[in-house]
Amino acid sequence: MQIGAALGSWSGGLTHASRWQRATLVAAGGSAGIAATFNTPLGGLLFAVEILLHEVSVRTLVPVALATTTATWVGQGLFGNVPAFPIPATTEPVGLETLPAFVVLGAVTAVASALFIRTLYGAEDLFDGRIPSPYLRHILGMLILGALFTTLHEGSGHYYVQGVGYAAIVDVLTSAPSVGFLLLLFVLKLLATALTLGSGGSGGVFSPSLFMGAMLGAVVGIAMSALVAEVSIVPFVLAGMAGMIAGTTGAVLTAIVMMFEMTLQYSPVLPMALTATVSYGLRRAMLADSIHTTKLSRRGHVMPEALQANAYLLHHISDLKLSPAEDGPVNAVPATPTDTLFDVLGRLQRAGASAAVVTDGDAVLGAVTKADLAEAIAEGMEMFED
Repeated sequence: MQIGAALGSWSGGLTHASRWQRATLVAAGGSAGIAATFNTPLGGLLFAVEILLHEVSVRTLVPVALATTTATWVGQGLFGNVPAFPIPATTEPVGLETLPAFVVLGAVTAVASALFIRTLYGAEDLFDGRIPSPYLRHILGMLILGALFTTLHEGSGHYYVQGVGYAAIVDVLTSAPSVGFLLLLFVLKLLATALTLGSGGSGGVFSPSLFMGAMLGAVVGIAMSALVAEVSIVPFVLAGMAGMIAGTTGAVLTAIVMMFEMTLQYSPVLPMALTATVSYGLRRAMLADSIHTTKLSRRGHVMPEALQANAYLLHHISDLKLSPAEDGPVNAVPATPTDTLFDVLGRLQRAGASAAVVTDGDAVLGAVTKADLAEAIAEGMEMFED
């Protein structure tokens, strides 16, 4: 995602693109990277809509869709059209009696997502605050990480949490490890990711989220099987992965669709949607920022809570009252380009209005607020032509 976004930004600079065009190119490159890496064209497109795009319109959605589909097509030509996780087929629908367990799994992944975000940035603060040299930070982080890998390999015969960990996820889906070992792998993956990124190493958060979600999903699935009835842990593993992605990144639709594309399993879609939705909602209640927006918020950037049109707030200029009405105060007063700013400001104060609509015959030139007028007068302006 980062490489694709960087290429999008570079191409925008190369072609002297405008600001909105460069933002769209960044979104197209990042979503194309996800689509090609995981063979998920729809998931990549939705990730751009939920996380990367500054607006959703024809001029932004078409380039992103072209990028994700093209990247996926090229990736399939190079690596083949196969799902990311070759899991056992699950055609049996998930029973209603097991749905409450997926709500519990959503709560579990919500707590784990908040823990992941806190741990990651806590490790970054710890390394930055205690070790001034970036080289020493990274050397120490990788030394501890190497010791963790070696100890795990000596104790279990496998590294498990090294790299993206997809092989370990497939092992969980095809075997029956103990609950204690699954929880251990969750904790070690959390520490390994925090050590890597916190000490200045290169890596992402998407694959670690999949790994940790799979471990927690397997734990809940095993517990459900022991308490209620013999059930397959596959839907729980997939739902746990979707829940962890939704809680960590805030991309709920992306999590659901990507897990479907990465496994080509349709029957677990309902529990995945349930777990992802609960996880996202509870994580937002505990922690407002996602793993992507936390760093931006810490730098002082104002992050919007939603991407919305606010259509109910849009009104036509004809809705403004340009003359006193019997049923209420004047919302706006008329003005012309030849009026002085002092005259319009006085008109606003007498009418108790907050804005003036500037017209030239039948043409509406714009609107100006009382605060705008006061500021313009303070700067020495007298007429609208100024």
